[in-house]
Amino acid sequence: MGNVNIDDVRGYFMELVTPNFDEFYRDYQSQASAGREHLVMVYRRLVNLALTLNHQTDKTKSKFGYDSPVSFIKAIQDKYPEEGEAIDRVRCFANNIKHEAKLDQTAGYNGLSPEGEPIAGAELLPEWKAVKKSGETFEVCSSVIMAYVFWGKYFASERSIEQAT
Repeated sequence: MGNVNIDDVRGYFMELVTPNFDEFYRDYQSQASAGREHLVMVYRRLVNLALTLNHQTDKTKSKFGYDSPVSFIKAIQDKYPEEGEAIDRVRCFANNIKHEAKLDQTAGYNGLSPEGEPIAGAELLPEWKAVKKSGETFEVCSSVIMAYVFWGKYFASERSIEQAT
């Protein structure tokens, strides 16, 4: 029997986050027939990925001496604004799922006209929009993708994180 290495932040990323991303992205990009069943399947994958990405942030913050995820994410935002904002949106979405489930969310497909007809040449992809308590609307799928890419770049030494002062 093998070991699952989730004690350290790299092992957690490789053993849990990356497989969740692979499952999400495969179903997100699939050309399955647009419909409620496909949206629900992708949403389940999205939720799993958001929860594990959010925990990746929580797990990593301690390594750098941060007391809270908010201050840790702020440090990332200061250096990498777009990626830090994506990580914060993932935190907002994941915490809402875990605790409150009160944020407004809408789901559908981009690449469809208002009448629901495919737009010529457009890629048909699921999308979820959520609204933060501040009133800001954000697209959840693109946020989890950008947050995942940030962590991948971090572990490839293409991103750095400042130690808490």
